[in-house]
Amino acid sequence: MNKHFTKESCHLSPECADARGMQNSIISDAQLSASSSFNLNEAANQGRLHNDYTSLYAGAWVAATTSNEWIQIDLLSNYTRISRVATQGRHHVDNITYQWVKKYNLKYSDFENDTTFRFYMEEGQSLEKVKKMIMTAETWVTLITQNVKPQTVYLIQMLF
Repeated sequence: MNKHFTKESCHLSPECADARGMQNSIISDAQLSASSSFNLNEAANQGRLHNDYTSLYAGAWVAATTSNEWIQIDLLSNYTRISRVATQGRHHVDNITYQWVKKYNLKYSDFENDTTFRFYMEEGQSLEKVKKMIMTAETWVTLITQNVKPQTVYLIQMLF
């Protein structure tokens, strides 16, 4: 069940830590966008957790280039409390190829219909927070979760 909150109503209660729907498709394909995609089979809607490779789909979002790329989730003009981010490497295509992100930045917009994004920062920081991931060919499929300072947002972007 997708839960939405007013900006004032969510104070780290257990429901604020629940998954928001990137694995079970509560967040619809239409809510996902990206700066680019390598091809249609690797579009933003493929950037879901535990998404398997099939003969039709790559099982992951793959950007067209390797710099200044992002994937975005539109939370449909509802305040949504984000307190944890999960990432996962791409499931193998040929039992040889493994792909994963080594680091990312988070950006968010906390106003309805506002595409002005701010970098996520921890309390007391003046620079954007870079999340670094430790993944190898052996751990690429592991779901990596990182707690973040709770932030109430409308839109969230991950920049690579």
